[in-house]
Amino acid sequence: MASAASRRQKEIAELLRREISHVILRELSDPRRGFVTVTRVCVAGDYRSAKVYVTVRGGETDVRRTMQALVHARGHVQALVGGRLTLRWTPVLEFIEDRELVRALRVDKLLDRVSRERGQEPPQPPERSMELNESGEDAQEGRPCGPPGRS
Repeated sequence: MASAASRRQKEIAELLRREISHVILRELSDPRRGFVTVTRVCVAGDYRSAKVYVTVRGGETDVRRTMQALVHARGHVQALVGGRLTLRWTPVLEFIEDRELVRALRVDKLLDRVSRERGQEPPQPPERSMELNESGEDAQEGRPCGPPGRS
């Protein structure tokens, strides 16, 4: 059972994720910004900082440019988010590229190649039932914050 503090952290992280996503999508006009998805936000225990994990669609150049744009706009995004949410402190944001999806796709390709080389049918990924929250977004509970492979 989650403690009240960790439940509150998750609630604030989700609130921040939605608001940061909105700001990036609707209000960030930097021409370097590509197609960005905020995948998760991890809020520190003291609520003064947050890691914002993003995926960027496109090649390495697109990713690099978009990450530069996000780092450059960090203060602006913080100010907009802070003006809209009633939190004691507006967390200092740190944008981090979420490479988890890229790694998963690479592993899938490797498994497919090995299966083809052995003359077998590639394994099918298990069906994942998506739990949707009230806004229709995927509600992944229990996903650890921090780099993949560490909890």
